[in-house]
Amino acid sequence: HMNMVFQKRAQLVPEIAKIVRVSMAYLTTDGEVVQQTISNKDEKILLKEVQTLLDKCGKLDYYLCGHNLKNFDIPMLAKRMIINGLLPPSLLPTYDTKPWEIKAIDTKEVWQYGSNSSIGSLDLLCSSLNVKSSKDGEITGDKVHHAYWNEKRIDDIVKYCEKDVNVLIDVIIKLKDNNGVYVSGIVEGGSASGSGLKTGDIILSVGSVDVNNAPELQEQVGKYRPGEVVDLRVKRNDDQLIIPVTLKNLDGNTKKVTKEKSAIRNSLGATFQEIPNQELSILYLDNGI
Repeated sequence: HMNMVFQKRAQLVPEIAKIVRVSMAYLTTDGEVVQQTISNKDEKILLKEVQTLLDKCGKLDYYLCGHNLKNFDIPMLAKRMIINGLLPPSLLPTYDTKPWEIKAIDTKEVWQYGSNSSIGSLDLLCSSLNVKSSKDGEITGDKVHHAYWNEKRIDDIVKYCEKDVNVLIDVIIKLKDNNGVYVSGIVEGGSASGSGLKTGDIILSVGSVDVNNAPELQEQVGKYRPGEVVDLRVKRNDDQLIIPVTLKNLDGNTKKVTKEKSAIRNSLGATFQEIPNQELSILYLDNGI
């Protein structure tokens, strides 16, 4: 019984596992996928190559991405490197890495939407998003031990690892397609009115900057002034459109709001005005509102 448990679980425990293959891919901004697999019977040599590669990725300010990456892949790599006398690259977070400094996107966390109790397996995620799973072949995670030690099926293990990476890319693309800001309505007389933007559209970007929520949309639009034209990249059904929108001020026209004609307005819902020079002098300030 214990022997069966060892065969099924050993590959999941860094202290007793052995890394024989590491498959990864780079996804470029234009959608090109560049895949690379590192393999070696000598684990230390393999990990040295991975260490060098991750050091380069760190210098290029790349992010790691994987499913259950933070709970499995990162600890597995880091611990096996330490066990083999290697220093884990700085791209791998440690105990003192602040949450906002971690350069890793875990699709399991993305899919769980803040839940700590929901099941978030890659197989279940693929099924939900209608993505062909990598777990439908002869070799899966719990069979790698037997396939390597007893059957010497090295090539099949490589295919399984590379398929896992390709499936993850499909999942990421699918999740990314669901990003953007949903247009729930068009305000009559506002900037969007008459622009061609419709209720139900999803705004993906303002100019060249992607937006994923209302604050990001407001931030990017706020960089432009009334009368300027901004291009919105919009998803409508299965199509993507570029819709030019002429921005208007809060009065519904394209005139720039000057200090003399109107108090400064702010998206927080407050109004502001300049501090008189006499009060600035009393407050020991050079300027302010």
